[in-house]
Amino acid sequence: MMDLTDNPMRMVYDALWNMLEGSTLFTTVVPRVANRIKLSDTTFVYDKDVLADADMPQVRIELVKQYPHLQATSDSSFLTQEWQIGVFTGDVRFLTLLDVNWAIYRAMMGWETYLKNTLEWESKTFVELCRPLEIIETLSDAKFSYGNRGWIAVWRGEVRMHFTTSDVTE
Repeated sequence: MMDLTDNPMRMVYDALWNMLEGSTLFTTVVPRVANRIKLSDTTFVYDKDVLADADMPQVRIELVKQYPHLQATSDSSFLTQEWQIGVFTGDVRFLTLLDVNWAIYRAMMGWETYLKNTLEWESKTFVELCRPLEIIETLSDAKFSYGNRGWIAVWRGEVRMHFTTSDVTE
């Protein structure tokens, strides 16, 4: 089987988690590793019917959309991804939400520089743009949140990758 560990899409996903988990404040407000839901783990991830207090707050990073721009120019191709960091507090009191949001805000400070200067594919940096889009907060309905009513925040951001078309052509 082909080794895909150098897949730029995986690199971006892993880098976003590295930024969050590299923050002491984030790991303090989301102390349980099991509550940092990584959809890239090798073990099967399932949603529980009901969450216990120890299961919250939960944070997960998800890919929402991708916009490919193949051969945008004679020698360049782009791929823009929209990512979201989802926070579920499991609590109708909003202080936990504010704490987790503040931790994410601080952990993501400098994400553009980190992604642009750190990630390389084919010995070239490939992240061209990182941009936060919005944060949406809402009080969840229990039927949509594992039987627990609580605050949800969704952080949305965009990462645009630039490649030399000859590098991505097989």
